Amino acid sequence: PDEQKAAEVSRQDEEEAAEKELREDDPQETEASILEDVIADGEENEAESAAAFGTCGTDLTWDFVDGAMTISGTGEMTDYDQKEGSSSPWYDYREQLTSVVIENGVTSIGEGAFNDCTNLTDVTIPDSVTSIGNYAFSACWSLQSVTIPDSVTSIGEGAFLNCSGLKR
Repeated sequence: PDEQKAAEVSRQDEEEAAEKELREDDPQETEASILEDVIADGEENEAESAAAFGTCGTDLTWDFVDGAMTISGTGEMTDYDQKEGSSSPWYDYREQLTSVVIENGVTSIGEGAFNDCTNLTDVTIPDSVTSIGNYAFSACWSLQSVTIPDSVTSIGEGAFLNCSGLKR
């Protein structure tokens, strides 16, 4: 216990000395801005190795692990209109997202759901889906192919806008 306490004190002393050195190098650097940088770095690291989950419809859930997302449950996905300040709950993970599996039971892909997921390469859409919302996959530049089942009767405006990787 004494060795552990000594190591903690030593680490704290090193951190304080590093902060003091930063402030001396740049007198305008404040303790608050240093703390903000540390918090921001922690959030970035958290997003890079993220595992997250939540809801995206009355009876739908999403699960994100190591770049892969699964949408499961039954019913319609929530619409996300960024113009009105409503982005998907996984928006902070959009750059890490590489694949999406939408499971059978999901009936719609919400407006703006995967907008700006620039590294998304693979999407699985089941036969239960009947509609794809406006801008659902817009700006998914890395998306190279999507199989849209015959069950889809409605594809919204700009659903695949700026998906430059898609081939006809």
